[in-house]
Amino acid sequence: MIIEYYIAKDDAEAACVEPGMGGPERQGFDTLSAKSIDPCVALGTLESILTGRSFDEILADPRQCGSLDDSEEMGVVEASAVTVTDTLRDALASASVPHLQDVAKVWADTDELSGVVTPEVLGDFLKMFSDFAHGAVEKGERLYCWWTL
Repeated sequence: MIIEYYIAKDDAEAACVEPGMGGPERQGFDTLSAKSIDPCVALGTLESILTGRSFDEILADPRQCGSLDDSEEMGVVEASAVTVTDTLRDALASASVPHLQDVAKVWADTDELSGVVTPEVLGDFLKMFSDFAHGAVEKGERLYCWWTL
């Protein structure tokens, strides 16, 4: 699975990423690759750890892993793009490096990531994700995730 987080000005622009065109990076969007960090469960857990919001509250947020595909077609999905909450974007953008390191230790011990990735690797990823989110905030833009099998 390929997972890329990307920055776009709004949902309409983010939805323009076409599956057959190689993903958001090849289509000119700023991207951040994330092999094991799915946008629904793993990012929901990260947001809960980072912000103190309950997982249920995060799940109720319409931007939590909201689909950008409005088609009604059924069948095998080649690729998909989803929204990332502004709350997570803002929390990542404003987090200090020591706080991100503490979050990485807790996050690495969750069911989704335990044994999959080390706290050190997650700490490095969170630093890059924080810088990435900060760039989105500075531009007044939002975060999205594109994945393909």
